[in-house]
Amino acid sequence: MYYTRAVRTRFQQLPICWLSAGVLLAAAATQAPVDATTAWARAVQSSWIDPATAARVQQLVHDHEVRVDTWRQQESPASVELAVLTRPGTTASQQLIDAARQSLDVYAAMLGPPPFDRLTIVDLPVHAGLTDAAYPGIAIASVRWLTARREFALEREMSAAIGRQYALTLVTAAVHDSWFAEGLAAYLATRAEQLRFDPRPSLTRRYFGGFVPHAIRAVTANPLDPRPRVSALAGLLRPVDAPWRLARGADLDRAKRLAVAFHALERFIGWPALQAALSAFVQGHTGQNPTLRGFTELLSAQRGADMAWFFDQAMRLDARLDYAVVNLQSSPASPAGWHTTVEVRRLGEATFAGTSVARDVAASRALEVVTRFADGNEMTEWIDGRDTEWRFEYSSATPATLASVDPEAIVLVDDDRTNNARALNPAANPTAMRLAFNWLAWLQDAMLTCTAVL
Repeated sequence: MYYTRAVRTRFQQLPICWLSAGVLLAAAATQAPVDATTAWARAVQSSWIDPATAARVQQLVHDHEVRVDTWRQQESPASVELAVLTRPGTTASQQLIDAARQSLDVYAAMLGPPPFDRLTIVDLPVHAGLTDAAYPGIAIASVRWLTARREFALEREMSAAIGRQYALTLVTAAVHDSWFAEGLAAYLATRAEQLRFDPRPSLTRRYFGGFVPHAIRAVTANPLDPRPRVSALAGLLRPVDAPWRLARGADLDRAKRLAVAFHALERFIGWPALQAALSAFVQGHTGQNPTLRGFTELLSAQRGADMAWFFDQAMRLDARLDYAVVNLQSSPASPAGWHTTVEVRRLGEATFAGTSVARDVAASRALEVVTRFADGNEMTEWIDGRDTEWRFEYSSATPATLASVDPEAIVLVDDDRTNNARALNPAANPTAMRLAFNWLAWLQDAMLTCTAVL
């Protein structure tokens, strides 16, 4: 009895941290380290990666180092195990983990907890041709030895790969041709980049076999328009014949159009409304093969109005959607005034209706037409996008200088936005001049760089 009490008392006097350290060391001693081949085999087993790509990656990772980490969402039980396979002799594992953690934070705040619990990240050389590849539970990136300060190449790769993970979890292994999931992945990647990076992304060109980068900062940014740009879509959907693409050919064109349509929808109903719909759709349709009809029904239920009109017209690849200012005239009508005529026309068959209510029941305020005058005054009209043409006449003290239809650039699916505005006696564009001088500075730097190497 005395011996038992003495032992218990001694253990009670030991610091708790010593006991915890002993337990952790004992657990580590019983777990054998995981090699890259085993880690990759485990990732392939739980994914529907094509056999050819899986075999090719297996040959490239046989000597890779493995590091396992865990991402946890704050104030939530959600977690994702990160298995990082990096080339030997590099310090890329921490870079990949940091990039993945930051991207997961952005997507979790945007769409909710990740619908996957494990992600295998593989670092492969650029010449392997698998950079940006993403399959369920697998993301492939390329850590470059030299990057520009404003390039964020690795961070953008991980952001796009994790955005694709959210879209891939909606697709079952039996369906690999979901253009809806492909377009959703492209939209999520561009939206996450806008939330995470500076709204003025730099353009990075690489020289000497892709090893030497040269980044050019964006010339200008409008602080009054923080909306994401859609110019990065082309880069996210290349190469078009990649085996990890869920859409090819005509379906890939539909996926591109869907991504742009999502950006237009965001501008039309607002980011909070679209974010709520996307979060509910991702969290509630895992493994159910997403369809545009399913998302439209969910969005309509959340808004309390039928939104089928938007996608019915925005996704019409066989019809042209184009609104244009075809005429702007401003002439003196009297010694003290001017007479201005503005003509707007719908040039295509597709329409931007703004509502599903029939036109004979109620008119729609779908599109904005703004006319600006020399004294700074503006006249705003709202038109029903289902009509064919509109004509407005004004009497003013000064002549008109500009007329624009959809000046806020809501209808991004407009096939030709160059005809959306018409100006009289336009002044020199300062943005164009800044672009020209910026290009000359880039040309000078490129020539000096080549001369120094030679």
